[in-house]
Amino acid sequence: MSIQGCAATYHCSNHNKDGVQKISGAEIKSILKEAWPGINSNNIKISDTWYMMPSDNELWKLVMDSGVNSFVHTYHILDDYSQMFDCDDFALLLHSFVIKERYNQMIEQKLSKEECLPWAFGQVWCKGPNSENHALNICITKDRGIQLIHPQTNVIQQIKRCCPEISFVRI
Repeated sequence: MSIQGCAATYHCSNHNKDGVQKISGAEIKSILKEAWPGINSNNIKISDTWYMMPSDNELWKLVMDSGVNSFVHTYHILDDYSQMFDCDDFALLLHSFVIKERYNQMIEQKLSKEECLPWAFGQVWCKGPNSENHALNICITKDRGIQLIHPQTNVIQQIKRCCPEISFVRI
């Protein structure tokens, strides 16, 4: 699937006068199934009915502001087999940071009523380069479609057909 293919799916999403682009949970599930046809539908967990798709710039700024990549993976401290603070912990921290930031923006009245939605942001579990399980983050942006975020390094990339096998998504 090309990113243009992902973007074409968004034509049914709702837009409002402020340019906020909403996407339904059902649309997200459909986009993810199109991107990764081999994923079991039961392993795509969508929590809410509606989401907001941020711009790439908003996503980049929030990821950089999170500071999640400043934590040290425990294999650097303990050994290569330490799982005390590893990829799934980084992904959970970044996901939590995004939720907290959206909440703070709402409380501080920095969001219009139409923007008071969670971002289309979550966690992905896939087959890793060196293990059976690897966790990272996912965001569906209005500019470039599905983006994968490596929270340990702040690398943000578009998906590709050759993307690792995805086994679980939680948004």
